[in-house]
Amino acid sequence: MKERYVKEVDVSLVKFNNENPRQIFDQEAEDKLYFSIKRKGVLVPILVCSDNGKFLLIDGERRVRASIRTGLNKIPANIIEKDSPLEYATKMFHIHNLGVGWRLMATALELQKLKELSKTSKEKELSSLTGLSVVKVRQCNNLLNYPEKFRETILEQEALPKSERKRIGKEKILSDHFFIELSSALNILKRFEPKIFNEFGQDKIINLFIRKRKDGNLKNVTLFRDFKKIIGLKNKKGREIIKNILNKETYTIENGFKESGLQTAFLENKFYKQSALYLDNLGNVKINKNSKNMIHILNKIRGKIEEILQEK
Repeated sequence: MKERYVKEVDVSLVKFNNENPRQIFDQEAEDKLYFSIKRKGVLVPILVCSDNGKFLLIDGERRVRASIRTGLNKIPANIIEKDSPLEYATKMFHIHNLGVGWRLMATALELQKLKELSKTSKEKELSSLTGLSVVKVRQCNNLLNYPEKFRETILEQEALPKSERKRIGKEKILSDHFFIELSSALNILKRFEPKIFNEFGQDKIINLFIRKRKDGNLKNVTLFRDFKKIIGLKNKKGREIIKNILNKETYTIENGFKESGLQTAFLENKFYKQSALYLDNLGNVKINKNSKNMIHILNKIRGKIEEILQEK
């Protein structure tokens, strides 16, 4: 167990961690912290490790930044001995899992460093090391598949203040889940329709879906799952629809899903499953003189069935 003690340290001796993946901070939250520290001081000590006469910051960057803004010379700090790189990376994960936490892209960047230090990419081992769930590790890996410039975009989107996210609207915001679902769809497209994937190129496809999202033509990120089903058709019609989605800005995944016939098949299958349950329950229905509502609805159902059958 490493020795740990609390003392007041000079703010000027605290070194920011250049490897901290969370380089962009919520300005609104930082402003609130600034006013709190100005009134009451720093209530929760930062966490640092001794480093050649200075103190390497492990946790509390916003508190340090806000303290500098207020002009404080001293700040309370929990001081521990310096860790090995692997111990340090592991400690960062556990600290931030217990606190507010990094956003997903920031977590993914730290996970990448941990994978290199631990020399493992196995999801279960990484989950054990970091305290992240296996699902969260997998989501981080999906984000790490993006080229560097898109990683920066994701970090910037994660750092948007709540007021700005609200202004943009939940149906247009480029959320973590948008990029996770898109990454999965890209992998499926590359695997099953490599010619189309190579024809358009990964960057162009990513930018196209970003534009659709911002324009309100991709209101639910789970629509990427329908896009994967279209890809899964692996036929001429499916390829035409995929190209329409990628070529036409206003042609949506919903348009393509409906045109593919998959929507009809989905609804028919859903109806079949629900009607089986409905028929089981119908056998238990007892009609009597007080069953006016039941009789009314049964007559409506019979009328609708006869109407459908007459069309055939």
